[in-house]
Amino acid sequence: MLGNGLQARERLPGLCARNWTTPTCTGKLIRPTDESLAVIQNPPEPSRSPAGAVQAALDAAGSGKRFPFDHAVINVRDALDEGLRTFSRLGFLVTPRGFHTLGSINHLMIFGTTYLELIGFPAGTPSVRAELRAASPGLNGLVFRSRNAQASGEEARARGAPVGDAQQFSRPVDLRVDAAQALASSAPVDVASWPDAVFRTARAEPGFGPGGRLYFCEHLTPELVWRDEWRAHPNAAIELSRVTVESNDLQKTA
Repeated sequence: MLGNGLQARERLPGLCARNWTTPTCTGKLIRPTDESLAVIQNPPEPSRSPAGAVQAALDAAGSGKRFPFDHAVINVRDALDEGLRTFSRLGFLVTPRGFHTLGSINHLMIFGTTYLELIGFPAGTPSVRAELRAASPGLNGLVFRSRNAQASGEEARARGAPVGDAQQFSRPVDLRVDAAQALASSAPVDVASWPDAVFRTARAEPGFGPGGRLYFCEHLTPELVWRDEWRAHPNAAIELSRVTVESNDLQKTA
């Protein structure tokens, strides 16, 4: 259910377009109202919320949940430009491109307390992110938020899940409003001055979950992810409320 009880359900064709259908994925959008259009036409000032305030909002939204859902990952492999165009046409405000210290590249679509991530790797980099190259395009990861990724991984291992130790990585954050503005700008870019978004993740071994990679994510800088100016989507989407994984073998998937 989306905010204010508005729940006009739509299939997101971009999530399931072309060969991006393993597994099939569905989602919810709300149709724009006059009020939501006003928000889009008059986007908020850039977020200046301190990290503590953003983290408190995330904690409140996940209250009562052992591991709140954090984000879904869509693997576009070496076609990140195409993924950007597809989701922009669907009416999402897409963040400027991110460059992970792991070598992967990404774009995000930020919602209230969740987000969608398009992830890929630069063309001509055969040694980068082998697990992404080995995976099919499409829904590739279901990620759960943790305040301590190492402890979450240890807890999962104690229960028999093949989860590795936490890994820390980062990416510089381009604070220009969206990908289109960043690409269109001719101003000199001083990447060294950009702040770093920092994460710790504990991942299950590839193949553990048939719906894609499963892992825990600890946000050390949530204020560089959930920014108000990145939440004003022209299609009025406000939250990723559910991810559905379809399977031909429910027992095996479970």
